[in-house]
Amino acid sequence: MPDNAVLVVEQPELHLHPQAQARLADVFTLAAAYKKRIVAETHSDHLIRGLQLAVSRTNKETMETTTGSPVTVIYTPDGNQAIRKIGITPEGDFSEAWPEGFLDVGYTTLLNKARNTT
Repeated sequence: MPDNAVLVVEQPELHLHPQAQARLADVFTLAAAYKKRIVAETHSDHLIRGLQLAVSRTNKETMETTTGSPVTVIYTPDGNQAIRKIGITPEGDFSEAWPEGFLDVGYTTLLNKARNTT
């Protein structure tokens, strides 16, 4: 990829096993460490969580830039509101609270299932 080019990928998680979705995040994070720009439109919590893990595993000195982590999640709460940017810290945490209703769906479903079986 040439310098200053932007790669746009729509739903790269389609037809991938969840583990492959998470590992794809390693590729995106490595590209970001080499100053490559990728815009990926996704609905995959596996990819988002994989980004968090990949950032936390990457050498902090490689990931730091003058503006912080080069990995940012852009989120549209309901399609009618302005977009929100949520950064990922070098430790892999979200830079602010994640909006309810997206990444917590799997966790909430599992928690409700556990409550109903006890």
